[in-house]
Amino acid sequence: MPPLRIPFFLLIISIIFSACSDKKTTKEKEAETVEGSWNLIKYYDYDVDNQWKSHGDSIIYQKHITPNSFVWLNFDKKNERLIGMGGGTFEFSGDQYTEYIAFFYPPIESLIGQPIPFDVEFKDGQWLHTGYFVTETTDIESGDITARDTVKIEEIWERTKAPVNKNTELVGTWQLKSYKENLGEPYIEYPDFIGSLKLLTPTHFTWIKYDRHGDEVYAAGSGTYTYGEEYTEEIHLIYPENTGQIGKSLDFKYQIDENQWYHFGYVPSIRIESGIIVKDSALIDEYWEPFKNSDVKDLLL
Repeated sequence: MPPLRIPFFLLIISIIFSACSDKKTTKEKEAETVEGSWNLIKYYDYDVDNQWKSHGDSIIYQKHITPNSFVWLNFDKKNERLIGMGGGTFEFSGDQYTEYIAFFYPPIESLIGQPIPFDVEFKDGQWLHTGYFVTETTDIESGDITARDTVKIEEIWERTKAPVNKNTELVGTWQLKSYKENLGEPYIEYPDFIGSLKLLTPTHFTWIKYDRHGDEVYAAGSGTYTYGEEYTEEIHLIYPENTGQIGKSLDFKYQIDENQWYHFGYVPSIRIESGIIVKDSALIDEYWEPFKNSDVKDLLL
Protein backbone atom coordinates (compact mmCIF):
# COMPACT_ATOMS: atom_id res chain seq x y z
CA MET A 1 0.00 0.00 0.00
CA PRO A 2 1.54 3.38 -1.01
CA PRO A 3 2.21 5.91 1.78
CA LEU A 4 -0.51 8.43 2.48
CA ARG A 5 0.30 11.78 0.86
CA ILE A 6 -1.38 14.98 2.04
CA PRO A 7 -1.98 17.52 -0.74
CA PHE A 8 0.40 20.45 -0.48
CA PHE A 9 -2.35 23.12 -0.32
CA LEU A 10 -4.08 21.26 2.53
CA LEU A 11 -0.78 21.15 4.43
CA ILE A 12 -0.32 24.92 4.02
CA ILE A 13 -3.88 25.60 5.21
CA SER A 14 -3.29 23.36 8.23
CA ILE A 15 -0.10 25.25 9.16
CA ILE A 16 -1.79 28.65 8.78
CA PHE A 17 -4.77 27.55 10.86
CA SER A 18 -2.47 26.18 13.56
CA ALA A 19 -0.45 29.43 13.69
CA CYS A 20 -3.60 31.56 13.91
CA SER A 21 -4.99 29.30 16.62
CA ASP A 22 -1.78 29.60 18.67
CA LYS A 23 -1.75 33.39 18.25
CA LYS A 24 -5.35 33.64 19.38
CA THR A 25 -4.68 31.47 22.39
CA THR A 26 -1.70 33.66 23.38
CA LYS A 27 -3.77 36.80 22.97
CA GLU A 28 -6.55 35.36 25.07
CA LYS A 29 -4.10 34.38 27.77
CA GLU A 30 -2.65 37.90 27.83
CA ALA A 31 -6.17 39.34 28.15
CA GLU A 32 -7.19 36.90 30.85
CA THR A 33 -4.76 37.96 33.53
CA VAL A 34 -5.63 39.99 36.61
CA GLU A 35 -2.29 41.82 36.75
CA GLY A 36 -2.47 45.54 35.95
CA SER A 37 -4.76 48.42 36.92
CA TRP A 38 -8.54 48.26 36.77
CA ASN A 39 -11.51 50.63 37.14
CA LEU A 40 -14.74 49.42 38.74
CA ILE A 41 -17.48 49.77 36.11
CA LYS A 42 -20.48 48.27 37.91
CA TYR A 43 -21.36 46.55 41.15
CA TYR A 44 -24.47 44.69 42.25
CA ASP A 45 -26.11 46.37 45.24
CA TYR A 46 -27.44 43.57 47.44
CA ASP A 47 -27.90 45.89 50.44
CA VAL A 48 -30.46 48.33 49.01
CA ASP A 49 -32.42 47.39 45.90
CA ASN A 50 -30.69 44.42 44.21
CA GLN A 51 -29.67 46.30 41.08
CA TRP A 52 -26.49 46.92 39.07
CA LYS A 53 -25.06 50.36 39.87
CA SER A 54 -22.03 52.53 39.12
CA HIS A 55 -20.32 55.11 41.32
CA GLY A 56 -20.08 57.88 38.72
CA ASP A 57 -17.26 60.19 37.69
CA SER A 58 -16.79 61.77 41.12
CA ILE A 59 -15.43 58.50 42.53
CA ILE A 60 -12.07 56.84 41.86
CA TYR A 61 -12.62 53.13 42.41
CA GLN A 62 -9.57 51.20 41.26
CA LYS A 63 -7.76 47.92 41.84
CA HIS A 64 -4.01 47.64 41.21
CA ILE A 65 -2.43 44.19 40.96
CA THR A 66 1.26 43.28 40.70
CA PRO A 67 2.58 39.71 40.27
CA ASN A 68 2.18 39.01 44.01
CA SER A 69 0.09 41.77 45.65
CA PHE A 70 -3.06 43.82 45.20
CA VAL A 71 -4.68 46.96 46.57
CA TRP A 72 -8.08 48.51 45.90
CA LEU A 73 -9.09 52.10 46.65
CA ASN A 74 -12.43 53.93 46.78
CA PHE A 75 -11.87 57.70 46.80
CA ASP A 76 -14.27 60.65 46.67
CA LYS A 77 -12.58 63.16 44.31
CA LYS A 78 -15.00 66.01 45.04
CA ASN A 79 -14.41 65.99 48.78
CA GLU A 80 -10.88 64.50 48.62
CA ARG A 81 -11.91 61.76 51.02
CA LEU A 82 -10.83 58.12 51.22
CA ILE A 83 -14.00 56.01 51.50
CA GLY A 84 -12.38 52.60 51.64
CA MET A 85 -9.34 50.52 50.73
CA GLY A 86 -7.86 47.10 51.26
CA GLY A 87 -4.98 44.99 50.10
CA GLY A 88 -2.74 42.01 50.57
CA THR A 89 -1.67 39.07 48.41
CA PHE A 90 -3.57 36.85 46.00
CA GLU A 91 -3.71 33.59 44.07
CA PHE A 92 -5.02 33.26 40.51
CA SER A 93 -5.65 30.06 38.58
CA GLY A 94 -7.73 30.90 35.52
CA ASP A 95 -11.28 30.88 36.82
CA GLN A 96 -10.51 31.31 40.54
CA TYR A 97 -9.07 34.45 42.12
CA THR A 98 -8.47 34.54 45.89
CA GLU A 99 -7.49 37.62 47.89
CA TYR A 100 -5.76 37.37 51.29
CA ILE A 101 -6.35 40.54 53.31
CA ALA A 102 -3.38 42.19 55.09
CA PHE A 103 -4.85 45.68 55.66
CA PHE A 104 -8.29 47.25 55.41
CA TYR A 105 -9.88 50.70 55.79
CA PRO A 106 -12.18 51.47 57.55
CA PRO A 107 -10.95 48.81 59.99
CA ILE A 108 -12.72 45.44 60.03
CA GLU A 109 -10.51 43.31 62.24
CA SER A 110 -12.11 40.00 61.26
CA LEU A 111 -11.04 40.50 57.63
CA ILE A 112 -7.30 40.52 58.37
CA GLY A 113 -5.75 37.28 57.11
CA GLN A 114 -9.07 36.12 55.69
CA PRO A 115 -9.06 34.51 52.22
CA ILE A 116 -11.79 35.84 49.93
CA PRO A 117 -12.34 33.54 46.92
CA PHE A 118 -13.92 34.82 43.68
CA ASP A 119 -15.27 33.06 40.61
CA VAL A 120 -13.90 35.05 37.66
CA GLU A 121 -14.79 35.46 34.01
CA PHE A 122 -13.20 37.59 31.30
CA LYS A 123 -15.60 38.81 28.64
CA ASP A 124 -15.29 41.59 26.03
CA GLY A 125 -12.27 43.09 27.79
CA GLN A 126 -13.99 43.15 31.17
CA TRP A 127 -13.30 41.21 34.36
CA LEU A 128 -16.35 39.86 36.18
CA HIS A 129 -15.91 38.43 39.64
CA THR A 130 -18.25 37.10 42.29
CA GLY A 131 -17.30 36.15 45.84
CA TYR A 132 -18.11 36.24 49.55
CA PHE A 133 -16.44 37.43 52.72
CA VAL A 134 -17.39 36.99 56.37
CA THR A 135 -17.57 39.75 58.99
CA GLU A 136 -17.61 39.04 62.71
CA THR A 137 -18.42 41.15 65.75
CA THR A 138 -16.52 40.28 68.93
CA ASP A 139 -17.34 41.16 72.53
CA ILE A 140 -14.45 43.30 73.82
CA GLU A 141 -14.50 41.86 77.35
CA SER A 142 -15.08 38.16 76.71
CA GLY A 143 -13.61 37.84 73.23
CA ASP A 144 -16.66 35.84 72.15
CA ILE A 145 -18.11 36.25 68.67
CA THR A 146 -21.51 37.90 69.05
CA ALA A 147 -22.48 38.22 65.39
CA ARG A 148 -21.40 36.83 62.04
CA ASP A 149 -22.50 37.98 58.58
CA THR A 150 -21.72 36.91 55.02
CA VAL A 151 -21.38 39.61 52.37
CA LYS A 152 -21.64 38.88 48.65
CA ILE A 153 -19.51 40.83 46.16
CA GLU A 154 -20.40 40.95 42.47
CA GLU A 155 -18.43 43.41 40.35
CA ILE A 156 -17.41 44.24 36.79
CA TRP A 157 -13.97 45.76 36.22
CA GLU A 158 -12.32 47.25 33.13
CA ARG A 159 -8.65 47.97 32.53
CA THR A 160 -7.64 51.60 32.96
CA LYS A 161 -6.93 53.58 29.80
CA ALA A 162 -3.90 55.37 31.24
CA PRO A 163 -0.76 55.29 29.05
CA VAL A 164 1.42 52.24 29.63
CA ASN A 165 5.06 52.83 30.53
CA LYS A 166 7.38 51.16 28.03
CA ASN A 167 10.00 50.49 30.67
CA THR A 168 8.61 47.91 33.12
CA GLU A 169 11.72 47.62 35.30
CA LEU A 170 9.89 49.00 38.35
CA VAL A 171 6.68 46.94 37.95
CA GLY A 172 6.09 44.91 41.09
CA THR A 173 5.73 45.38 44.84
CA TRP A 174 8.41 47.19 46.85
CA GLN A 175 8.89 47.52 50.59
CA LEU A 176 10.63 50.45 52.26
CA LYS A 177 14.03 49.46 53.66
CA SER A 178 15.54 52.73 54.96
CA TYR A 179 15.05 56.49 54.79
CA LYS A 180 16.43 59.86 55.89
CA GLU A 181 14.47 62.38 57.91
CA ASN A 182 16.81 65.27 57.06
CA LEU A 183 19.70 65.88 54.68
CA GLY A 184 23.10 65.07 56.12
CA GLU A 185 21.70 62.59 58.65
CA PRO A 186 22.27 58.81 58.48
CA TYR A 187 19.71 56.45 56.98
CA ILE A 188 17.21 54.93 59.40
CA GLU A 189 16.12 51.31 59.09
CA TYR A 190 12.36 51.16 58.66
CA PRO A 191 10.65 49.52 61.67
CA ASP A 192 9.22 46.01 61.25
CA PHE A 193 5.91 46.76 62.96
CA ILE A 194 4.93 49.25 60.24
CA GLY A 195 4.31 48.00 56.71
CA SER A 196 5.27 50.45 53.98
CA LEU A 197 4.63 49.13 50.47
CA LYS A 198 4.66 50.62 46.99
CA LEU A 199 2.88 48.75 44.18
CA LEU A 200 3.66 49.62 40.57
CA THR A 201 1.68 48.31 37.61
CA PRO A 202 2.57 49.35 34.03
CA THR A 203 0.28 52.40 34.45
CA HIS A 204 -0.15 53.26 38.15
CA PHE A 205 1.62 53.48 41.48
CA THR A 206 0.10 53.03 44.93
CA TRP A 207 1.80 53.30 48.32
CA ILE A 208 0.44 52.26 51.70
CA LYS A 209 1.65 52.66 55.26
CA TYR A 210 -0.14 50.47 57.81
CA ASP A 211 0.15 48.88 61.24
CA ARG A 212 1.24 45.24 60.99
CA HIS A 213 0.22 44.59 64.63
CA GLY A 214 -3.33 45.83 64.32
CA ASP A 215 -5.78 47.05 61.76
CA GLU A 216 -4.91 50.66 60.99
CA VAL A 217 -3.95 52.33 57.73
CA TYR A 218 -1.80 55.38 58.50
CA ALA A 219 -1.41 56.82 55.00
CA ALA A 220 -1.83 56.02 51.31
CA GLY A 221 -1.48 57.60 47.89
CA SER A 222 -1.99 56.63 44.27
CA GLY A 223 -1.87 57.95 40.71
CA THR A 224 -0.04 57.54 37.41
CA TYR A 225 3.70 57.71 36.80
CA THR A 226 6.31 58.04 34.08
CA TYR A 227 9.71 56.46 34.15
CA GLY A 228 12.55 57.88 32.10
CA GLU A 229 15.43 60.18 33.03
CA GLU A 230 13.43 60.91 36.17
CA TYR A 231 10.71 59.03 37.99
CA THR A 232 7.59 61.24 38.08
CA GLU A 233 4.39 60.63 40.02
CA GLU A 234 1.11 62.43 39.33
CA ILE A 235 -1.02 62.30 42.49
CA HIS A 236 -4.69 61.36 41.98
CA LEU A 237 -5.62 60.52 45.57
CA ILE A 238 -4.03 60.89 48.97
CA TYR A 239 -4.77 59.95 52.57
CA PRO A 240 -4.79 61.66 55.06
CA GLU A 241 -6.61 64.37 53.15
CA ASN A 242 -5.91 68.07 52.55
CA THR A 243 -2.16 67.85 52.02
CA GLY A 244 -2.17 69.95 48.86
CA GLN A 245 -0.71 67.11 46.79
CA ILE A 246 -3.64 66.04 44.57
CA GLY A 247 -3.00 66.99 40.95
CA LYS A 248 0.69 67.65 41.59
CA SER A 249 3.46 66.08 39.51
CA LEU A 250 6.40 65.08 41.68
CA ASP A 251 9.83 64.49 40.13
CA PHE A 252 12.32 62.13 41.76
CA LYS A 253 15.89 61.28 40.98
CA TYR A 254 16.33 57.53 41.10
CA GLN A 255 18.81 54.70 40.82
CA ILE A 256 18.36 50.94 40.51
CA ASP A 257 21.39 49.15 41.93
CA GLU A 258 21.88 45.62 43.29
CA ASN A 259 18.14 44.98 43.47
CA GLN A 260 17.48 48.20 45.37
CA TRP A 261 15.49 51.22 44.24
CA TYR A 262 16.76 54.55 45.51
CA HIS A 263 14.77 57.71 44.96
CA PHE A 264 15.21 61.28 46.09
CA GLY A 265 12.97 64.34 45.89
CA TYR A 266 10.55 66.60 47.73
CA VAL A 267 6.76 66.52 48.10
CA PRO A 268 4.52 69.47 49.00
CA SER A 269 2.85 69.34 52.41
CA ILE A 270 0.46 71.46 54.41
CA ARG A 271 0.49 71.83 58.19
CA ILE A 272 -1.39 74.05 60.62
CA GLU A 273 0.50 76.14 63.16
CA SER A 274 -1.48 78.26 65.64
CA GLY A 275 -4.50 78.08 63.36
CA ILE A 276 -2.52 79.24 60.32
CA ILE A 277 -2.09 77.03 57.24
CA VAL A 278 1.60 76.72 56.39
CA LYS A 279 2.75 75.33 53.04
CA ASP A 280 5.94 73.33 53.23
CA SER A 281 7.76 70.45 51.55
CA ALA A 282 8.91 67.09 52.86
CA LEU A 283 12.15 65.29 52.01
CA ILE A 284 11.93 61.90 50.25
CA ASP A 285 15.28 60.12 50.49
CA GLU A 286 14.56 56.39 50.52
CA TYR A 287 15.77 52.91 49.66
CA TRP A 288 13.22 50.30 48.60
CA GLU A 289 13.67 46.58 48.01
CA PRO A 290 11.44 44.05 46.22
CA PHE A 291 8.76 42.28 48.21
CA LYS A 292 9.40 38.72 47.09
CA ASN A 293 7.23 36.34 49.08
CA SER A 294 3.56 36.03 48.05
CA ASP A 295 2.48 34.76 51.49
CA VAL A 296 0.16 37.20 53.25
CA LYS A 297 1.97 36.35 56.51
CA ASP A 298 4.92 38.37 55.24
CA LEU A 299 2.66 41.42 55.13
CA LEU A 300 1.65 40.81 58.73
CA LEU A 301 3.79 39.85 61.74
